[in-house]
Amino acid sequence: MSYTYDTNHIRTWASFAIRNGDSFGGGTIDNLNVKNINVRDKGTTPGRLKGYSSTKMISNITFDTIIMPGSSTPAQNLYQMNFTDTSFYSGVTILPTQIPEPAQRTNLRPNPSDANRYRMAFAEVELY
Repeated sequence: MSYTYDTNHIRTWASFAIRNGDSFGGGTIDNLNVKNINVRDKGTTPGRLKGYSSTKMISNITFDTIIMPGSSTPAQNLYQMNFTDTSFYSGVTILPTQIPEPAQRTNLRPNPSDANRYRMAFAEVELY
């Protein structure tokens, strides 16, 4: 199986997302099963696991024997599968073995997208 999701500069090995195609917020996804995948290229952007809202979620998800590039053993958590673009999901099971996800780091900058603006503001300061 070969799969690449490439829209709006997103290139990842897997993207599971509920979109608003019907203008009513989409529906739910229940019992998502992904099994026996040998990922040859994880892509250049994170994997996506995104429901639409707290009432339109992706739930009861099973990843069974997902082998990522550079590994000979199955991934044991979402992070190892490069799923870091996530929201509104529940009930993840990873087989054959599941370990806890790593602790998420907190970004202390008020708005990470403002990094270039802050950099420019400091560059434009003149001292007299």
